[in-house]
Amino acid sequence: MVSRKAGAELLTALFLVVASVIGLFIVSNYPDASKIMPLAIMAGTLLLSAVWIVQLIASGKICVDSRPTVDWAVTRRLLIAFGCLAFMLLGVSTVGFFSTYLVIIPLSAWLLGYRNIKGIAFGTIIFCAALYLIFIVVLNRPLPVEIWMVGA
Repeated sequence: MVSRKAGAELLTALFLVVASVIGLFIVSNYPDASKIMPLAIMAGTLLLSAVWIVQLIASGKICVDSRPTVDWAVTRRLLIAFGCLAFMLLGVSTVGFFSTYLVIIPLSAWLLGYRNIKGIAFGTIIFCAALYLIFIVVLNRPLPVEIWMVGA
């Protein structure tokens, strides 16, 4: 029988492997200068996820059960994560990078059960500031234009 934690870890690792492989194919079409960082992130995620799966198998935490049970709390959190990811991808390309993250971070935290308003606000501000510093200041890379800045 797979413990709840081991099952969640395996599902997460498998999702990351699939997403990383898809990401590697998408990023391979980017111009040379633009694909260095995404390729490194996708390859690193793929490698670490594969190591994670191997560790789970080697530890003996995963074995086959003839009657698997569905943990609806985990399923709900997974569906919330996928929904927030879809909203994020759609929002970044249509509304804008920072506007989307200013909405999606608190929304996903709230939907996943985190109720500390100060913590949510602080985490959102730190995350958006880090994105700004990394992409705009350090890498000098433009981000998708915000919808409210189109006319400016």
